[in-house]
Amino acid sequence: MKNCFGNNCGTSIDIRDIDFANPSPNLVYMDKVFSRRKSSSCPLMTELNTGEGCSENFVVELATYGGVHTNECHCGCDSGCDSVVIGTPPVFNVEKSYVEMEYFNNYPPGHTECMHASFDGVHTCSINYTNGRYLINTANINGEIQNSKCASQGLPTKCFFLLQNAGPWQFRAKYILEGTVSANGKVCCFKAKVYSRDNTPNETLPPCLSSNFSIEDLSIPCTVDGIAPDVFFQFSACANLINPRLVLQGEGRGLALITGMAITPTLQVEVVRRTLFNVNAREGLLPCDGVSPEEDVIMCNFDKTCKPQLPCNTICPEPCSNGCRESCSNGCYETCNDSCNDSCNNGCTNNCNSGCSCNNYSNSCGSLIEPRTAFQYNGCNGCSW
Repeated sequence: MKNCFGNNCGTSIDIRDIDFANPSPNLVYMDKVFSRRKSSSCPLMTELNTGEGCSENFVVELATYGGVHTNECHCGCDSGCDSVVIGTPPVFNVEKSYVEMEYFNNYPPGHTECMHASFDGVHTCSINYTNGRYLINTANINGEIQNSKCASQGLPTKCFFLLQNAGPWQFRAKYILEGTVSANGKVCCFKAKVYSRDNTPNETLPPCLSSNFSIEDLSIPCTVDGIAPDVFFQFSACANLINPRLVLQGEGRGLALITGMAITPTLQVEVVRRTLFNVNAREGLLPCDGVSPEEDVIMCNFDKTCKPQLPCNTICPEPCSNGCRESCSNGCYETCNDSCNDSCNNGCTNNCNSGCSCNNYSNSCGSLIEPRTAFQYNGCNGCSW
């Protein structure tokens, strides 16, 4: 089982041909999630009939079993139910039913003409649809949303979020029913799965069935350096069958599901802002576009103009043997080698007693050496910059 998952699932990353610098502070913009909330609307009532001209759009899988009391069947079913041929009109007694909602969204997808969103009563019509999610950019209204006391402390403002007139809806689902069936003088347990065929249209709810959602305390951060938060949301739903019935259609058309449905739309909301972080990470040393890897190595390891941009302790490739310290995992220290004088074996630590150690943070006396500054420093062994 583990091998099966390993061959078919999981990430696939190959970094063998990428060199990475040693960990160093980096300023990185990342999307920070300030709020993640869910809300449900009122149930929407509808009916479903997979017969009456719609039978070609649905598949009904029926499995029967029985013979003993099992966890699946507590009904005292008869034996010989594995291959029941339903001749006389069967009588289905549905004991359990549930719905697996595969898709739920308004239609056409991205339709926002009727939807209205507000934050503490501040309305916005700027609702877009991108990558399967709806997006509200708060740049034009965030100043009206923010609480000055919260903003002065750098804290998000909690507000009342209201989304109105979401819909009309379409959905796709699988319906599972379990119970007993009486046919040909036998009582058998059954499990039926009803679902839409591939390449058939989704089911739609009447256009008049729209939904409203509210969240009491959605956290909205302030705008920083012109970067305002974005509010993403998407829809899903849970559903229940009401008095479901399986009936045998005439003229050999098979079974049909006739049921009432209660569909409860749900809303998931995320508030995200592009935020600056200081991350201690190893940066990938990738060549510039239009520059071959060989040219990049020469420029960044030997060109004086590149030295200030190189992080100390950068791991360099094998051709960069001179200027690298063998005792330091072949690490190239172009920006650090300047701290050692020429008597330090051309920047290598072999037989180097000048007081410059591998990482340039300690000398032979065991005291710390500060990073190089614009001032001259004389170490205990006479190493000067």
